[in-house]
Amino acid sequence: RVISAELGSLRAIEKRLMVVQEDSKFEPLLAAIAGGLCTHLVIGAHMAGRLLEHAGAASKTAP
Repeated sequence: RVISAELGSLRAIEKRLMVVQEDSKFEPLLAAIAGGLCTHLVIGAHMAGRLLEHAGAASKTAP
């Protein structure tokens, strides 16, 4: 199921909560974070670990 809105409309919302539980949603989560689409995030410990690992790997490859 997909619900969509224009990006400008989404970004105009002051608080944008994203809830992610499934491991299969990791790539879309990264895209949403990179796109600035969420201001608040609710995730489990496993997903938090994956995000931290990803951030650590990304910081090691950055100049």
